[in-house]
Amino acid sequence: MFPSCRTQNIRYPEVKTAEELSAFYAASSQEHILKTDDKINLSIQGHDDLSLGSVYGIYNANEVYGRWVLIDPEGFAALPRVGQVHLAGLTVSQAEDSLRTLYARSIVNPVIRLRVLNRQISVLGEMKSPGFMNLEKEQNTLAECLARAGDFDFYADKKNIQIARMVNDTLRALTIDLTDPEQAQLNKLSVKPGDIIYVPSRKGKVWDKRSANIMTVTSVITTLVVLTQLFK
Repeated sequence: MFPSCRTQNIRYPEVKTAEELSAFYAASSQEHILKTDDKINLSIQGHDDLSLGSVYGIYNANEVYGRWVLIDPEGFAALPRVGQVHLAGLTVSQAEDSLRTLYARSIVNPVIRLRVLNRQISVLGEMKSPGFMNLEKEQNTLAECLARAGDFDFYADKKNIQIARMVNDTLRALTIDLTDPEQAQLNKLSVKPGDIIYVPSRKGKVWDKRSANIMTVTSVITTLVVLTQLFK
């Protein structure tokens, strides 16, 4: 009677090989490599005029304020004073070293910080605040990301949380049981940009919603019966 109240959980394809499994654990030692279409901002301490969204001065570093530059299809970024600089293929720390050398030609001992603004993950399912999440740090754990998503909703299935990731151009997922003490260390699993964290709903949600609909329909039917009897 009530097909609309069915809750459809997503199920991502599980890891199948040891190589795919290792891809989830290797992330903790990998630094982001700059690529085409990365949004970056540049902070040079004491030089707000050269900064693109400074964490050191008056210009807010947030992406919303538009203080960023895009790495173009050839891998170059147009930066104040130094012009076009090839950054694609470098890690963030390597890019900072390269820029430090360039800016040292006109600035004494430049203090430089480069950030990537479009490093995002998706948090879906039974969370208080699901949606896109920017990764501010280089290393981000599963536990930290779940906390930033506003804690679990009432119907969250903590035994079947999935982290989905592209591995060799194929989407694969690792399922984690947060209630299992033996899997507690997986809370420290590193999350990579592009990952999907999915928290499914418990089976009880389907029954509770179905029961609520049944009670509503029953109340309506009862009311109609009573009114029919009154107006006979």
